Amino acid sequence: MRKLIILVLLFQSSLSSFSTVYIDTLFINRGTVNQAQKLINYCSFNSTETFELTNSPLEVNENDTLQVTIINTDSLAHTFTVNSILETGNNIAPFDTATFQLKFNGKGTYRYYSDVAYGKYLAASGNILVGYSNYIHFFWNLFEAKDTFMDSIANGLTTTLPNYFKPEVFTINNLYFPNTVTDTLGAVTGNVNDSIIISVVNSGQMVSPFHFHGYHVKIIDVKIHQTMLGWEKDTFPVFPGEAMTLLLVPDQPGMYPVHNHNLVTVATGGYPGGMVTRLNIMP
Repeated sequence: MRKLIILVLLFQSSLSSFSTVYIDTLFINRGTVNQAQKLINYCSFNSTETFELTNSPLEVNENDTLQVTIINTDSLAHTFTVNSILETGNNIAPFDTATFQLKFNGKGTYRYYSDVAYGKYLAASGNILVGYSNYIHFFWNLFEAKDTFMDSIANGLTTTLPNYFKPEVFTINNLYFPNTVTDTLGAVTGNVNDSIIISVVNSGQMVSPFHFHGYHVKIIDVKIHQTMLGWEKDTFPVFPGEAMTLLLVPDQPGMYPVHNHNLVTVATGGYPGGMVTRLNIMP
C-alpha cells in the first residue's frame, strides 16, 4: 500500500493545531484465479494496477482525513461506497480516476466496496480501520465464492443473487487455509497481555459464525447489529455487510485456530480448509 501523509496547519482564534491528511491510491482490477480446482472471476481494490486476490485495507487516524484516489482499470463503471460516509457522487467511469476525501464519525472499522453487481459479487470490498494505529492490528475480510455464479456476473449474464445460492469456496482475505496462516494481514501474532485489534468485514452473502479457540474477544465497534456492541465471546455471528472491530488481550501463550463454525465453510480444498486462520501468541 502506498501512503503519503500531509500535515496541514490550521489556525483558529489565534491558536494553531495540526490536522493530518492521509493520501492513498487504489486500483480496481479484474482477475481470474484457480481456487480449489475451480476457475473463479474476482474484482479487487489493489495498491497497484496488478491484480491481487486480497483487497488492500485502508487506515486513517481518528479525526483526520482520508484522501483516496481510485483508478478504475475495468471497462465498466464502478463506485467507491462507504456506508453512511460516501454513498452519492462516488462513481468512477471506465478507465477513469476519481479522488474522494473522507471524514469518519469515530474509531472503528468501516467497509468500502463497489456497489455494482460485477463489483460486490466479485469481492470488490475491503476494510477501513479508523484509529488504533498504535495497536497491533490485523484485517479479516470474509467472502464466499461460487464459480458458475461469478462467471455469470463477470460476463453480464445476471446481476442478482439467486434465491438458492450454494457457494463452494470460503475465504478470509480471499485466501483459504492453509494460505491464511501465512497471510501477514490476517494471521494474528502477538504476546501475552498485548492489546490486539482485529478489523473484520463480511463482504459475502452468508452469516459467518466465528469461533475463537484459546481466548475470548470483545466487540468494541459494530456498524449494523448494535446489540452486539460490548459482547465478550469466543463465538459470535458476522452478518453480511457487517463491519466490526475486535479487541483481543491474550492471557496465555499458545497457537490456536479461529474458524467459521459452519462445517461446510472449513472444507475448501479439503478438511481443514476454507475460513480458518491462526492466533500465534508468545510469552
